[in-house]
Amino acid sequence: MKMVARLGDKSFEIDVEKAPDGRYRIGLESESFLVDARRVGKSAILSLLIEGHSYETHVSKDRGKYHVSLVGSAFDVLLEDELSSRVSSAVAGADADAAQAVIAPMPGLVVAVKVEPGDKVEAGQAVAIVEAMKMQNELAAPSAGIVSEVHVKNGDAVASGQTLLTITPP
Repeated sequence: MKMVARLGDKSFEIDVEKAPDGRYRIGLESESFLVDARRVGKSAILSLLIEGHSYETHVSKDRGKYHVSLVGSAFDVLLEDELSSRVSSAVAGADADAAQAVIAPMPGLVVAVKVEPGDKVEAGQAVAIVEAMKMQNELAAPSAGIVSEVHVKNGDAVASGQTLLTITPP
């Protein structure tokens, strides 16, 4: 599965494949790594074995981003599938003073709308979930602002590119 990881203003394309033995083959730029990842109990700690080197990392999710602590460093990562990343990039290029739309990246069914008109949102905050091809896609606010309109409700079928909600600058 192709993914895009965003760390600040940098983006990295990642290819993730699950191996039959439960490990993962992670392709990052021109390199490939074999990763064994195991959750420690029910905690947010992951034990990683990457190319024979052992690491412990703490991973938590907040407002659509993953907060990762690894080897003494901490950073926030926004992880998106390829299609969602293209949509986010297109929206990010829009005028910062203009209203921004959260759009459906593919046809599907609205599972949850997590905001209402008048709600204040942060960039990257989860605002809706759309199910497509038996996968739930969490959609994030492209920027901070106020939800001005919600165009869909739970259970609505949506088309690719359909506007789900509108966010205006604060």
